[in-house]
Amino acid sequence: MKNNLLLGILLFPLMQYAQVGIKTTTPQRTLHVNGSLQVTSEINVGGTASTAGSAGKAGQVLKSNGPGAAPSWQEAISPADSVVRLNGVALRSGLQTASTGGTTTTILYSSTPKLDPSAISYNSSTGIFTVLKAGYYQLLSYSSLDMSANALHETSGTAITRIYKNNANTISRSSSGHGERTENIFHTTAGVSFLNPGDNFKVQMYMTRPYRISSSSLTITYLGE
Repeated sequence: MKNNLLLGILLFPLMQYAQVGIKTTTPQRTLHVNGSLQVTSEINVGGTASTAGSAGKAGQVLKSNGPGAAPSWQEAISPADSVVRLNGVALRSGLQTASTGGTTTTILYSSTPKLDPSAISYNSSTGIFTVLKAGYYQLLSYSSLDMSANALHETSGTAITRIYKNNANTISRSSSGHGERTENIFHTTAGVSFLNPGDNFKVQMYMTRPYRISSSSLTITYLGE
């Protein structure tokens, strides 16, 4: 009896820390299952010897944190978040209010179809787009201005279009010089910038002579973080 008790005392630590194999005689981890596993309730990860691990939230997926670290639950990445996608189109139809020569005017878009409200908002009174979701954005602008109503010798000069960020930085800029009797000017400009929530941008035009902004469009594409 004493011998059996002594043997049990010696083997107990080994049983506590031994590796257990199911359908394998050479387990490689504390529990090694050579076969399928069925779980009919929650899976808890992390925790301690005295506290239960986390079962996560509905819709979350299990993420590996590398060797020696407990996995963790995280929000699933939807296909829309993992690929390039269109976040908005802004259109300007019809002539905008006349602008004085030598001044800069912000384009006011008539409509913003396909604008994703989770990523971008638009103020039609100011022409300013505000970012709601962080990431890289590609902005492609087509714009045109009209000087057909200008008097003689009032159509030559320099035209500039720019996509302006936070009233401080230029994301993209196009400029062109024009001779007398240039009645219409067309610009295309594109740029990529990392934008944080709260950042804003707008498209502006400039011309040496009096002008009116005519048809314009802006395409906003989210490239991911």
